[in-house]
Amino acid sequence: DELLRNADVAMCSAKGAGKHCFSHYEPTMHARVRRRHEFALELQGALEREEIGVVFEPIVNLRDGRITSFEALARWHSHERGVVQPREFIPVAEESSLMVQIGNSILRQACHAARRWQETYPAHRNTGVSVNLSPSELANESLAEDVARALLESRLPAESLMLEITESDVMWDLDSAHLRMQELRALGVKLVLDDFGTGRSSLERLDSFPLDAVKIA
Repeated sequence: DELLRNADVAMCSAKGAGKHCFSHYEPTMHARVRRRHEFALELQGALEREEIGVVFEPIVNLRDGRITSFEALARWHSHERGVVQPREFIPVAEESSLMVQIGNSILRQACHAARRWQETYPAHRNTGVSVNLSPSELANESLAEDVARALLESRLPAESLMLEITESDVMWDLDSAHLRMQELRALGVKLVLDDFGTGRSSLERLDSFPLDAVKIA
């Protein structure tokens, strides 16, 4: 029993360090795993209290200086921790199966905000919003349904929504990623490949994906 418990702790430690790695058990790991577990419980509570919100980064056309769209970025506004950055809580959300719920919340908030801008500022009625998809969201079979629901609830035109997928996530499971992308494209949303050049993709393979834009790292 002790061996299995220690192996489980080492496995959790390896997961926390990223994919494709292993870890030797050390007694100090128990404290780290416990802290991570407590952090995950805090994150679950934050989701229920709607503490995870969105900030927006403008995307600007350098030719004329006009804002063409905004990128939605998740932030956890914690009463105890202050503002928690995505790099701190997104990995824990992925491990604890909370990422799909968090991603859904970010998507809905972003769509409602974009529609509000379009209605408030008629001169910017074509301003869109870009939302990042995590690996677990991309693997989620109901992703297209969730996106369609967010568009319907917010009344945001599909062409105003851009969904960003990182190159490494696409390459992890090509068949599944291609299927999800086809389903999303059928809704009329735009697809963007992020961090191109950091993974195993190639210019030749780009032609097989239904992409509207590529972001080069």
